Amino acid sequence: MKKIAGFILVFIGAVLFVHQITEALSFKRSESAEEITVQVDGKEELVVKVTAVDLQVYPTLDNEVTASLSENNENDYRLDVQERGNRIEIEMKEPRFHLFSFNFKAKPTLTVYVPYEEIERAEWHTVSGQVYIEGEHELDHLTIRTVSGDVFADSLKGNQFRFHSTSGDLEVQTLESLDTSMENVSGDVTIHDFSGDVNGKTVSGDISLHFDRKYEQVQLQTVSGDVYIRIPEPDAALSAESISGTIEVDGPFVNQSRQSRSFSGTIGSGQHEVYIKTTSGDIMIY
Repeated sequence: MKKIAGFILVFIGAVLFVHQITEALSFKRSESAEEITVQVDGKEELVVKVTAVDLQVYPTLDNEVTASLSENNENDYRLDVQERGNRIEIEMKEPRFHLFSFNFKAKPTLTVYVPYEEIERAEWHTVSGQVYIEGEHELDHLTIRTVSGDVFADSLKGNQFRFHSTSGDLEVQTLESLDTSMENVSGDVTIHDFSGDVNGKTVSGDISLHFDRKYEQVQLQTVSGDVYIRIPEPDAALSAESISGTIEVDGPFVNQSRQSRSFSGTIGSGQHEVYIKTTSGDIMIY
């Protein structure tokens, strides 16, 4: 019996050892510096994680990802890059805390140039920093996760967009996505030109969407937040409910059912479903 138990322990140890070796060898390169350039070479996924710095993202036609720190006055912050399979991970390393050392200088900004013709999936993770996504970006999947930071984007296009934030706003000039999901706590969501499906939830934050002609299903829910929607050429079956707030609807809706805290109706053929619910918030559709 002891021999069997010993054999099992040796076998488990060998499996764990092989797993660790495989993980280690899967990282083709790992380095730390203030500026990093990574050749894409068939890689499809990029993950960037930063804390206490602003993040600026630009598109590029080059076949490489470039990340650089600016205003890194005392070289306290460092970038770490790891490559594993088809995935590139860039992480900003925070400076160590020095007792009785006070630094009031401006914190650095991380600038990342992304070849979106090569990268299909991107994830941006930030804590206590703003995110600026400049120019036009097109990719299959984009995920943004922030804590205590706002996100500003010019133009985003893709199949899937995910936004998760605590204490931060999201503002996008143009967003075209087949599948959009947004969850926000203590922050507003504003999209000036939107097309696609959307499922959005906020707590202590407003939602403001200006739809293009292309939309399918819309589901928006807020707690302590207002919802403003503009649909230039609506063709929808609308259902709106406000537990403690007003509902204003502008349009030639038919089959209307209007009560003190709810509204339902159809405009056009009613092909697309629009569902909006607020708790302690107003709803305006025009």
